[in-house]
Amino acid sequence: MTFTRLLDRTDIDYVVEASGSPEGDWVAVMRIPGGGGPVAVNGGGVSVGGVQGNLQEVKAGDLLPVQNSGRRFLRLLVLKR
Repeated sequence: MTFTRLLDRTDIDYVVEASGSPEGDWVAVMRIPGGGGPVAVNGGGVSVGGVQGNLQEVKAGDLLPVQNSGRRFLRLLVLKR
């Protein structure tokens, strides 16, 4: 999943979650606490692009191999503190 984050918004947390089904048990794989840097959690992966003004591209993913998972879904939560 690729998204663009606002760097100056310390009142927003970004969380990428993964699941085996849209209705299923969602697990966080990447977090960005308000104004902080991205952190991979629970077997997730993350990389960041360059900064353009107040924006930065973030790529987050679930590192569970496709052979072991069947199918996977990702969602992005944007939470205001």
